[in-house]
Amino acid sequence: MISRADAARALALATLGALFVDVEPALAPAIGRGFGLDSASLGAILGLESLAAIAGGAVTLALVKAIGYRNLAVAAPLLYVASNVATASASSTAMLAVLRAATGVTEGVMLALAFAALSRTNDTHRLFAWFGITQTLSAVVAFPVVTWLLVTYGWRAPFVAIAIVGVVVLLTAIPSFEAMPQAQRLALRDVQPAGLLSIFLFFTAQCAVWPFLERIGASRGVSDALLGGGLSVGALCGFAGSAVVASLPSKLSGWRAWIIAGALNAAAILVLALSPSPAIFIAGLGAFNFAWALFAPLQLHALKQLGASTATFALASTATNAGFAAGPLLGGILFHQSGEAAALAAGIAGTPLALAILVPSKYNSKRLTATQ
Repeated sequence: MISRADAARALALATLGALFVDVEPALAPAIGRGFGLDSASLGAILGLESLAAIAGGAVTLALVKAIGYRNLAVAAPLLYVASNVATASASSTAMLAVLRAATGVTEGVMLALAFAALSRTNDTHRLFAWFGITQTLSAVVAFPVVTWLLVTYGWRAPFVAIAIVGVVVLLTAIPSFEAMPQAQRLALRDVQPAGLLSIFLFFTAQCAVWPFLERIGASRGVSDALLGGGLSVGALCGFAGSAVVASLPSKLSGWRAWIIAGALNAAAILVLALSPSPAIFIAGLGAFNFAWALFAPLQLHALKQLGASTATFALASTATNAGFAAGPLLGGILFHQSGEAAALAAGIAGTPLALAILVPSKYNSKRLTATQ
């Protein structure tokens, strides 16, 4: 079982791994202007960082076996700090691309290490819900700070600030992780593919809708100003959803809660699809964020109840990042070829598919237990 101190360290490591994603909307345009990049070139560099994060998470098991969990938990944030400092002094587009790819690898590793650690409790849903809370709070704090740094000192300053945050996390990671998984507990042979597929499908479906909310809202008469306010409300609703899960006792956080969260999620996307007015669309947006924040930690808790290995949780962050990458691609293709209805239908379908993959395992597990 993980101690509270180690849980806090793991949450800090996970939040650092997701920090750039939180501030990317403010920082990305400034990077583009600083290097004179067009949208396609900027998107390619940011996409490269995302792909590198997936790769970093995927190789974490091998790295743990090679150098040990504790050493990697120190090395990853150390390299993260170095790559962000180097980014602040980058002088060419090629150097920027290499450094952001290197940063992406460290982000993927930190998330995988943190997810493995956070799984070492019977109340998995609570710790992963706390990750949702810390991620939201870090975004709330970091976004205006990054904006101020950009206006005051230019695009390089935020990377120095991010590096300083990395140093703080590094100092918290140096103390021993008392309940962290050992290398032999992070074997690839112990990974449950069905659980990773369930996670991937859910996040792919969510992200087939999320990046296109502006277009969907515009078709329903939602102005940019109203959508901006709606996204702020949505963030608060997501925070509330995480807080609800974090407060749930174990007996109320089981499969029924997960299935109910899945039903709420599908219903929220249906509201977005059928909303006849801007007000209802904004309500659907809030419900969408709330249900998403409910579903994700409860999905991981369901995996824990099925006896998923620590290695499976280490790769769960990789499955999540893969969904974040695949979702916009799927949504973009569907929007281009078939319109918004197809993308929204994919979003609705993802939740029952994610449930359908794991629910049979639940009943098979019960049947096996009953026969033993």
